Amino acid sequence: MTAAFEAVKALGIEEKDISTESLFLNPSYDWSDNKQTLRGYEANQQLRVKVRDLDKVSDVLSAATNAGANQAGGVQFTIDDPQGLRAEAREKAIKNAQEKAEVLADQLDVELGDLKSFSEGGGYNPPVPYMMKSAMMEGVGGGMADAGVPLPAGEQEIQVNVSLTFEVEN
Repeated sequence: MTAAFEAVKALGIEEKDISTESLFLNPSYDWSDNKQTLRGYEANQQLRVKVRDLDKVSDVLSAATNAGANQAGGVQFTIDDPQGLRAEAREKAIKNAQEKAEVLADQLDVELGDLKSFSEGGGYNPPVPYMMKSAMMEGVGGGMADAGVPLPAGEQEIQVNVSLTFEVEN
């Protein structure tokens, strides 16, 4: 795991973006003549690596598996600051709702009065895990090494719905 950690860091991933997600130590036994003998312990450690440059994702997976990690996956694409983008979406939604209200008022031959109420809905759709891939296909550290795993990021959507209620004047 140390080698995988160092390989990922060597790609420019900051330590703050690498964290242990889980660590399990389990006893491993041999059985002979109905007798259990402790053989040792098996360790399973999972790291979470936040890659801020999408062009490096495949390289990070390859570096980790080349360094001995025998599983890599659970790739998720997220937005660092969904609240900032949500505020921008809200601003656009309000502007759009006001413009629609003005068009409707014109078509109905009424004047818009004061804004009486506002409500908001919608939000950020969190990502769904994109893939789960085992590197054990060719033995430890060999499965994804030179595969150049394609990881299209696609798009994330932040949606805000607003409802504006205006007084109308004839």
